[in-house]
Order: sequence, then C-alpha cells, then structure tokens
Amino acid sequence: ASACLRRLQVRFLGNVFAGDRVAARGVVTGVREEGAERLADLDVWLERSPEDRVLAGTATVVLA
Repeated sequence: ASACLRRLQVRFLGNVFAGDRVAARGVVTGVREEGAERLADLDVWLERSPEDRVLAGTATVVLA
C-alpha cells in the first residue's frame, strides 16, 4: 500500500545532536472518507529511546 502526505504538524521536544540515533514511529488514530479520498490520521514521533521522544505531532495521509 502507498500513501501521500496531506498534513504534518510537529513540535520539537528536545535536541538531537550529531551521532544521535533516532527512530521514527507512528500509530494510526483513525481512517475516514473526505470527498472521494480515504484519509488516515496518525500520531507521529521521533525517539532516541522509548522514554526519550524528541519530536511529536500528528499527520494525515491520503491512502491509495
């Protein structure tokens, strides 16, 4: 399956320095129809570890 990014809103929660390893994560919070498009809403974040999120926000993607 593929998707196209429609909206991304994020907030930086901490600094990331050269050499830091981060992982991008996300979870689908809902799927909806808008006109002829099927959209998925997500909570998204970057983390150095599960206890150390450095960025958090929301996204909406168009499902193909």
